[in-house]
Amino acid sequence: MTRHLGALWLLLLPAGAAAQHTNHESLEQYVFTPEVVMRAGDHIDLSSDQRAAITEAIRDFQRTELELEWEIQDETQRLVELIRASTVDETAALAQAAVVMDVESRVKQAHLGMLLRIKNLLTEQQQEQLRETMHAEHGRHELDMRHR
Repeated sequence: MTRHLGALWLLLLPAGAAAQHTNHESLEQYVFTPEVVMRAGDHIDLSSDQRAAITEAIRDFQRTELELEWEIQDETQRLVELIRASTVDETAALAQAAVVMDVESRVKQAHLGMLLRIKNLLTEQQQEQLRETMHAEHGRHELDMRHR
């Protein structure tokens, strides 16, 4: 089943996946992953209340993501069954693919919601410090890649 799911994910990638990746990169300038915030916690003077609220945001997202991942697996298996036939009912398969993509969209929405919640917990000064840290880390990464 895993082999089928891996191949199926390739089919479900949007035609504009590269464009979406570019859009995602621009979002990274304005939101902060939990890992980035926690790693810089001391540097940005993250309070214990902020740390607790960020931890709760992560837990909420993880719960939602787990539930949706189970749903994705179930719906994807239904799609695999439809596509497995030698003659595919195109209407049914496309409708089922839409169900899978809808659940995937809900995962993305939950992830963005967590990132926005985390950002709203940070002061403007903390956000600026994080942007500076991320910019410096990105510059070091670019330099490392050039020297390989």
